[in-house]
Amino acid sequence: MKTPRKPASLSSRRRLGRLVLAAVLLGGVLYLARAPILTAAGRWLTFDQPLAPADVAIMSSEADKAGLLELADLYAAGTVPRVALVTPAPSPIDAELARRGALVDDAVGLLGRLGVPADRITRIDAAEGGTTDGTAAIARWGRAQGIRSAIIVTSATHGRRLHRALARAMVGAGYAATIRQPRLDAFQPDEWWRHRSLLRAGLVEWQKLALDYVVHPLG
Repeated sequence: MKTPRKPASLSSRRRLGRLVLAAVLLGGVLYLARAPILTAAGRWLTFDQPLAPADVAIMSSEADKAGLLELADLYAAGTVPRVALVTPAPSPIDAELARRGALVDDAVGLLGRLGVPADRITRIDAAEGGTTDGTAAIARWGRAQGIRSAIIVTSATHGRRLHRALARAMVGAGYAATIRQPRLDAFQPDEWWRHRSLLRAGLVEWQKLALDYVVHPLG
């Protein structure tokens, strides 16, 4: 005697139930594991090397005010005798604001108020100011100035990508560069995803870093 078949609708509901249960379990596992996974992702973005005295501390355009504080602290501690700012070319809007006397660029002024004399501050022209232009400008300027060692201050999220780009740009530059992230940078690997602005910045930088690995797989 043949065993009667179960109704197709009952079998479909059971399969759907199993799929829903599996999805819930997977979601629960990912939720519980999110902290270590995202912390590891945040740490991979950052790159911070041991500090040693150098000829100059150079701030990339991504470091912002935390970078200015870091430059001032490095100068005050006697780690470097001078500092430099990687400065992108002004946009057409910036140029027009400057023409009208309304553009305020107080980076040098801020460094002065933080204790760095004006004659100890240099600007490094970096074309459009992206990572490629910035690292090329750093390598070119350092070579022209006879620099032997430099500390490159950049934002925490930009550290690893800048390190990779700088390694490519510094071939033949004749001096060593150390990556330094500001001590007061808002990006913290163990909690960056909890803050909307940091989450957005971290995800954007991850996309750029992944592209860098695709375009330059050997470093």
